[in-house]
Amino acid sequence: MKASRIASLLAAAILALSVSAPAFADGGGSQGTQPKAITGTISAASATSITLGSTAYNFASSVTVRFRDHSLTTAQIPTGVTANVFLDASGNVDRVVLSTDPNLPSGESYWGTVGSVSQGTIQIGSYTLNLAPSVTVKYHDRTLPIADVTSGLTVKAGLDSQGNVQTIMITNDPNIPKGESTGGTITAISGTSITIGSYTLAVSPNVEVRFHDHVLTVGDVPTGVEAQVKIDSNLEVTKIMLRADPNLPNGNTATGVISAVYGSSLTIGSYTLTFSTSATVQYHGYRLTVAQIPIGAQAKAKLDGQTGQVDKVKLQSDPNLPSSRSFSGSVTSVGSSTIGLGGYTLTVDPSAQITYKGQAEQLSAIQSGWTVKVHLTTQGTVDRVKIQSGPTQSSSGSQSSSSGD
Repeated sequence: MKASRIASLLAAAILALSVSAPAFADGGGSQGTQPKAITGTISAASATSITLGSTAYNFASSVTVRFRDHSLTTAQIPTGVTANVFLDASGNVDRVVLSTDPNLPSGESYWGTVGSVSQGTIQIGSYTLNLAPSVTVKYHDRTLPIADVTSGLTVKAGLDSQGNVQTIMITNDPNIPKGESTGGTITAISGTSITIGSYTLAVSPNVEVRFHDHVLTVGDVPTGVEAQVKIDSNLEVTKIMLRADPNLPNGNTATGVISAVYGSSLTIGSYTLTFSTSATVQYHGYRLTVAQIPIGAQAKAKLDGQTGQVDKVKLQSDPNLPSSRSFSGSVTSVGSSTIGLGGYTLTVDPSAQITYKGQAEQLSAIQSGWTVKVHLTTQGTVDRVKIQSGPTQSSSGSQSSSSGD
């Protein structure tokens, strides 16, 4: 009976000790009385201590703080969360393991929408995270600066062991095309930027502009037309390829009626084209000047393959010149330096040769109704007049006659 009484007392004592002892995270104690680990809610934390519930514990000289794969500093310890606090032999905290952290996602990566980006931090979803000094931003195959990460973008953030954002993968960006080129309608363009489709992109200083075989400048690019642009790694447009241009024909020629001629341009068909500095004008055997191009004439303009400028105009008709450089007809008028013949009023060169039966005559001697044969220079002016019927004698001011040669 006495032995049974002693056994009952020992069992009660053991039960009392197990009830009153602190909760051990690893089920053991340090030096028989000091617990090695304590689980509780963090109510306060400083650079030197941590408080679980109402009990404060000093930090050891070297303390580690972890939340899953992240190694934190004591300054990053949040309050109001559950943690395991491990004590060393002196009863100081040498390790803190957080069960949750309102400031960090649980894994090494995190998907979310960017709320804001400031100096050194980024808000993604409900987390405001520190940016690593060498953060890498990627969008498809393109590497971007952190300045291109804007609010509203959906991203995947990769965190380093300290919980800093080390990589940002943008899943969709309304401001940046996915690939190295994009196409669409040009709605605006300047010397520094172009808006094509839904994107406004910077224009490289060395941008190449082409329409078929024509090499143009940025100032030549029209709005409202379809185009394809090529983009480099700096998100600058390096090439603009127009699919249409209301100011240029598809090929290297334009055919139509000339409706306007200016000092440096002409309008043919639906196109107003600029003359090159060496532009030539041709009508049959004539080589004319730009000033001699008649309005309303049918013509074919040949364009420079590189610049798109007119370097040759070939008139298919000219109301001011006959198609042949030599023709005969009845004189309708005579002026001080002109002669009317066959519906044309022709300019007579001051040094023009005027003859009748081999004898020299003056322009003033010719009268209306006489039949003459004229020869024109390549500039369309008369350099020879052969009177075929008219005066009775070869002298200036002679009377008209019906005789001929």
